[in-house]
Amino acid sequence: MNPSVILYLALKKRETAKLHFIPPPDKGYGVVIVYLKDGDVVGLESTWGSSVENLERIFDWPKSIVRKYEFSDTPAKVFIPNEELIRKIVFRDLKKLEGLGRRVPSREEIEVLLRMPVGIPKTVDPEGVRKIKSSLPPSTFFLQVENYAISVILGKLVLAFSYEGDVREIDIKDFPESEAKMVPVDPVVALSVNLPFFVKPYEKVGKEGVEEIRRISKKEINIWLGIFYTKGGVFIPAFGYKGVFLGIVAKIKGEIKVFGENFLENLSQFGDFSVRIYEYDPYMHSP
Repeated sequence: MNPSVILYLALKKRETAKLHFIPPPDKGYGVVIVYLKDGDVVGLESTWGSSVENLERIFDWPKSIVRKYEFSDTPAKVFIPNEELIRKIVFRDLKKLEGLGRRVPSREEIEVLLRMPVGIPKTVDPEGVRKIKSSLPPSTFFLQVENYAISVILGKLVLAFSYEGDVREIDIKDFPESEAKMVPVDPVVALSVNLPFFVKPYEKVGKEGVEEIRRISKKEINIWLGIFYTKGGVFIPAFGYKGVFLGIVAKIKGEIKVFGENFLENLSQFGDFSVRIYEYDPYMHSP
């Protein structure tokens, strides 16, 4: 598996473990050992030294052998807070996406994006909106007021835009200070959901679309978003990150449900369908 994903998932679960990351042969011979306690890095060793830079080298490996052990002591004391390391992982990918340049999605794409059941929405009053505009909180969310929205990943503004008529980028100071809907999103899922701002989609129909999702979900270097559309107007999003199938999300009887890859077999129950796919692959999209 991709070591960035393994580390990210361990951080999100607040694990306590000693993780050995062994690189593929073309990345050299050695090991990076990361000590996690409740999701914080509390120790670090590697063939190349115990500096934080030697932890970051695993982010450039497309895959890794990973072994997990218990531990009682840390030979090299290093402390990296959970939130700081999550930011490092996510911002490396966001920077690569931003290097592609901005793409302006269609209004229909925007409307689908903002309707995705990726988090439980909450209401923000005008004063709360004013505070968000003046100082973005270090969280990940979409904020929507009428035909205006902003996308934020870990406190970094991805885009503020209006979709009254044509979709256009706006300055965040022009975002209306009215009651708003905020939808929190997991940072890695947010990378997938924001792909329409950076890459063009392509479409597949029926079983061909399912097989395409299966194919790209096995790649260990990409980020992807697939949106299944039925003739009845139902749409179901699916997300993936570097070889991990993050899930298929559907809102059923008002409750958000997350399904695994096996749910792809059930899509035929929705009748004829197509899938719109957005994929970022660093080998295909070099800035």
